[in-house]
Amino acid sequence: MEGADPILGLTEREQSRRKCWLGVYRVVRRVGRLVIESVRPRAGPGLPRLPAPVDKARPTSALAVVDFNCLGASFRTYCAWAWLKRGWILRGIVALVGLCRVVGVASGQGKDPFAVKAAFLCNFTKFAEWPAQAFADAESPLVVAIYGEDPFGAKLDAAASGLTVHGRKLQIRRLKDPPRQGECHLLFVGRPTKEAPLKLDEIQALLLQQPILTVGDQKNFAADGGCIGFVESGGAIHFQVNLAASDLSGVKLNSGLLKLADNVFKTLPRNKP
Repeated sequence: MEGADPILGLTEREQSRRKCWLGVYRVVRRVGRLVIESVRPRAGPGLPRLPAPVDKARPTSALAVVDFNCLGASFRTYCAWAWLKRGWILRGIVALVGLCRVVGVASGQGKDPFAVKAAFLCNFTKFAEWPAQAFADAESPLVVAIYGEDPFGAKLDAAASGLTVHGRKLQIRRLKDPPRQGECHLLFVGRPTKEAPLKLDEIQALLLQQPILTVGDQKNFAADGGCIGFVESGGAIHFQVNLAASDLSGVKLNSGLLKLADNVFKTLPRNKP
């Protein structure tokens, strides 16, 4: 064959394509190394501190602050095509996206913790499974609601904009009264206000065995019977999970979420059912 590689037997066109793919691979590998170096701890005011190396026993809480959807439809189309053509290229890109998530969490926490918490809230829904009776029909949205003080403002709306979880659109609501059956699926319990005066234990009594995942950032929220509680450690946002509380609500949490949690409580406080 004229112009064919004597060793691999490739035509000139195939050789050109091979060189192109090798070039892409080298770029991805090099950028990946730069990203790894960029997330090592550095001293200085306002800079986030990340463990180096990452503790494998407790992975960094990089819970999809940078979502795959934010890369755009053209990128996703390219990844699907690359999977069919060159699987190893897609694996390299996915690994790079994973590293970008760590960078996204670090930079986000350094700027605004509530923007990070808003992203966590939206992404908790991806790691939870609600019973079928929690939704009126197949078209019903998955509702994230806030009761009490709203510390997020427009940040939560921005984080949820355009998201689809488990085939359902993500919707944000702000409630003045405790949610009724089917009114929401994830409830952020803020600090009591004049309009929403009920405390956590009072809300839990009203929501007993309803399929609602409760989340909050008050001290000992998860230990006191909330499903997921935010905690701050070393200037970074982490979270704890109360598996007994989520099981009582009928919402199943993915094991991947439990691995990212700082603590997983498996019992309720003694005064809880």
